[in-house]
Amino acid sequence: MVNTNLKELPQEKHVYQRLIFERRSIPAWLILLVGLYFTGLVCFRFYEQNQMNARKQFELHVEKIVNSIPKRLQDNELILVGAAALVEVETDVSRQQWRDYVQALSLSERYPGIQGVGFSEMIRSSQLASHIEAVKAEGFPEYSIKPQGQRDIYSSIKYLEPFVGRNLAAFGYDMYSDPTRRAAMQRAAEENKTAISRKVTLLQETHGKKQAGFLMYVPIYREKYPLNTLQQRWHAIKGFVYSPFRMDDLMAGIFNRDEMLVDFQIFDGASTELNALMYDSGVEHDIDQSSHYLTKQQIEMYGNKWTVKIIAQEKFQAQFSNSGVWLLLLLGSGISFSIFITMLVLMGRRESALNLANTMLAQYEHAREHYNQQLKEVFSAASEIALIATDTKGMITLFNSGAERLLGYQAEELIGKASPAVFHVAAEVEARSEELSVQFGEPIKGFDVFVATPMREGVESREWQYVNKNGEQIPVSLTVTVIRDDSGQITGFLGVALNISERKRMDQMKSEFVSTVSHELRTPLTSISGALGLVLAGRLGEVPEKAGKLLATAHRNSQRLSHLINDLLDVEKITLGKLHFDMQVLPIAPILHQAKEEVKTYAAERCVNIVLAEELCDACVSVDEQRLKQVLANLLSNAIKFSPDGATVTIDVQTSEDNVIVSVSDQGSGISEAFKHKIFQKFAQADSSDTRQRGGTGLGLAISRELVEHMKGSIDFESTEGKGSRFFFQLPLVKTAKTISSEKETESNTSSDMSPRILVVEDDLDVANLLKIMLEGDGYQADICHSGLEALEVLKTRHYDLISLDLRLPDISGLEVIRRLRNHADTVNIPIVVVSAQIEQGRLELNCEANNIEWLAKPIQHESLTNIVKRHLLHHELPKILHVEDDEDLHAVISAMMSGQMVLDNAPTLENARFLLKQQEYDAVLLDIGLPDGSGLELIPDIRSDQSAASIIVLTGYDFSNEQLDSVEAVMLKTKLTTEKLMDVIHSRIRSNTHGKSQ
Repeated sequence: MVNTNLKELPQEKHVYQRLIFERRSIPAWLILLVGLYFTGLVCFRFYEQNQMNARKQFELHVEKIVNSIPKRLQDNELILVGAAALVEVETDVSRQQWRDYVQALSLSERYPGIQGVGFSEMIRSSQLASHIEAVKAEGFPEYSIKPQGQRDIYSSIKYLEPFVGRNLAAFGYDMYSDPTRRAAMQRAAEENKTAISRKVTLLQETHGKKQAGFLMYVPIYREKYPLNTLQQRWHAIKGFVYSPFRMDDLMAGIFNRDEMLVDFQIFDGASTELNALMYDSGVEHDIDQSSHYLTKQQIEMYGNKWTVKIIAQEKFQAQFSNSGVWLLLLLGSGISFSIFITMLVLMGRRESALNLANTMLAQYEHAREHYNQQLKEVFSAASEIALIATDTKGMITLFNSGAERLLGYQAEELIGKASPAVFHVAAEVEARSEELSVQFGEPIKGFDVFVATPMREGVESREWQYVNKNGEQIPVSLTVTVIRDDSGQITGFLGVALNISERKRMDQMKSEFVSTVSHELRTPLTSISGALGLVLAGRLGEVPEKAGKLLATAHRNSQRLSHLINDLLDVEKITLGKLHFDMQVLPIAPILHQAKEEVKTYAAERCVNIVLAEELCDACVSVDEQRLKQVLANLLSNAIKFSPDGATVTIDVQTSEDNVIVSVSDQGSGISEAFKHKIFQKFAQADSSDTRQRGGTGLGLAISRELVEHMKGSIDFESTEGKGSRFFFQLPLVKTAKTISSEKETESNTSSDMSPRILVVEDDLDVANLLKIMLEGDGYQADICHSGLEALEVLKTRHYDLISLDLRLPDISGLEVIRRLRNHADTVNIPIVVVSAQIEQGRLELNCEANNIEWLAKPIQHESLTNIVKRHLLHHELPKILHVEDDEDLHAVISAMMSGQMVLDNAPTLENARFLLKQQEYDAVLLDIGLPDGSGLELIPDIRSDQSAASIIVLTGYDFSNEQLDSVEAVMLKTKLTTEKLMDVIHSRIRSNTHGKSQ
């Protein structure tokens, strides 16, 4: 055996040696070469990406340094502006007042690097003696102006806080005597702007390491002096509020050296000579000038220019070493050679596998032919369903006995001779052709009308009218599917048609019945219920106790009748697919609060406590708000109805990664096992006495399930007999940057609040809060966003009348925010007020790309901001509504509902309405359909012509089709009318329509 194995091994080795050099090994060689090529390519791309990441990281460090320095100086400028305001307001600021102001700033904690805040008074030679005597009288007998000497103009550092340590050396110093300081003071006085000096050595450098320094000046002028010319400003100059800065201390306050991976130097001016150096974080002076991570940047601010030289530290470069490239190269090469060897091994077994596959394929073809023959026989024998198959060109290949019975043709008359178009209505096919052409953006004609959707989606079901051999039209439900072969190629199409004539007849009868119920019951029932509600609410005076009890009983039963009618009609519309959904992205919490409030009275009557979870999430969902409230009302009323006295019904909401789950739990008797499978069926009730004892129609849960599923959700329940039940539904979570649930609740509860709303986009917390206080003090509503992307997300879900925008934001620039807003139809016309310290640069970069923009420079003046906002926002008055309704009782009820919130005119006929539309302007038209001289729908073209900005809200007892919905803004059913719902709908439609028209 040993000898045999020894003989076989050389033979096997010889086989593989021969296989390497045969033509059939060419694919393996190609795989090896391609693998090595792509390994090298990936390594090169990895190297390039590594270098690119390093460069981007370095640029981020550079940007942080270059942006942080001006930002800190702007913060310090605000301190000096505040001090200047103190000097301007107080005619003679005392030393104690100055000390109190500076101590309140907490400079060492909040603004490290600033040496102090001082006031330097400008003194003419004639005023010198009196000035010195006045300061000496304050308790400084040794006071004098330094340096000594005769000059026409002096300046003296009169106040400087903190007045301890190094700052004592600067007391009484004449900064105007120094050329460098004088240049900055002159620039500030002549231009009436903040200015900083060139590099100086501060008087405070009395001990320790000497640091380079500079000073910031804000000019102060005498009150009521003209400042139009250079001479006038010099004549009016009173002095300067200033701050001295030590560069090392300032940079230490801005940057955390332990967290930085770069070093940098700051030079005064454009020169990088050593004598211009102001700050050095630790840069080696013999650095490699050709380094990829070395750059120079210039910062221009307050009339001066600084040059910043930045270089990466060694630990930064170590993060982006290329050691991974070699590992990737070795790994890729190894994998390529492994695949090469594996392919050589597999090639030896390829021929036997091919033979086996051919044998199996022959067996499969035989079995498939036998199966197809059996399937064709089954199709042909089906007599109750019409089965019609075609080839890819539309020629009929199968016409079963069910099709023969339905259409009156024999199979031999059509197979191979005609297309299904022969028994279709030509006008219906043409209409579908136009619809599909618009949908797919290309011409769809002929046989493609029937198969265009199945070819894209695999299947299509819709209703058609068939024409039989005798010319009679038959409504059918036709499902068309694609027939494919084993390779996935389309070989034909199969149509399955069902005769729905009887169903159509029944639907027509139900529709006529529903229309009659809607028209004959809803209008008088609305007047009765609404009038009783107003009387019980005390709107028409006090009601005697006995009469009140009878009226309450009548009101409760009228509402019960309304609920029954509404439930029956909702079930009908859901069945026919005619229920309209106004889907909007809304926070869930306010809807739950409102649902709780709406059942509070019913709960009190039943002695049941309603508890809402204390901490509701701020999740948003895409729902029809009224339909969701209807679901909650059904679940809550059921929970209250089946709870014992003193029990608690709990509302809770939770979120998962993709869904929001709302649950309603009670402490009732639970649901029996025998009834659980019927719980969502129509007219299902566990006890037939429930209707009499507790009320209800048995339709609430069935309707709730349909409503939730139409809103892309699901509903279910948990129950233990004797321990209560928990009903819950889940809806898809809409992920937004910010959910404003409390504001949404306020808006829905106080729908008459029409004050303009302003969005403040500002990353500085103090400035943002200041703007909010200013705007709310002027009667506006203000919200705050601290980044550009957050603001763009909020604007997708809420309309704002004006936006206050900073240009420097932490994520994207304010200019990018403006461009995105102006490129979106919903925000293109919103006024924008740019509040920034760099408005000139912003104007140049924007270069007239957008209009309707105001520019307001920091520091912010309240009066300037108020004037700009007032120019862009109009005063909001009470909306004016035209009520087109011939029922005087219903008009009286609606008028009472709107009392004090809207102005209401009545037109009982179409003729009256057309006259009023010509004479006056209206914000909305509340329109009934059934009028004495025609249908209210005839008035819609007149409204669109005469009052293009007015919203049309249909208030009717009729069902409204989807086609009719497209011509109006909203539809309200009379039987579901309440004051709150009516006000909410009118206010929301007026706002949305006004916003849409303006765009």
